Amino acid sequence: MLHARADMTATKVVELVTEAIPGCVIQLAAMTMGGGIGGVDISSGAKFSFICSVFTANFTSATLSHDWDTGKDQRKYAPWFYGYMPDSVGGQVVVFLSFHFSA
Repeated sequence: MLHARADMTATKVVELVTEAIPGCVIQLAAMTMGGGIGGVDISSGAKFSFICSVFTANFTSATLSHDWDTGKDQRKYAPWFYGYMPDSVGGQVVVFLSFHFSA
């Protein structure tokens, strides 16, 4: 049996590696091979799909960072690495949003 945090991390990493990142690559390839770089307009649906894939990858990696940093065991085991997330809720929201929109 896996610890709950290890199980959650494994499922998020699998989602990131098998769905979100390949989705970004496939959409970007479709837009560039479809003539988007040569001056032909890219459809709004393709742009929306690409943006959704990028935000999914960002959100998944941001939640992984948040979950591991706020764990008490992690902060006790490696305080030099974990602990960048403030204890206040407002501070956590600011750091989480900066992770999410940093790409």
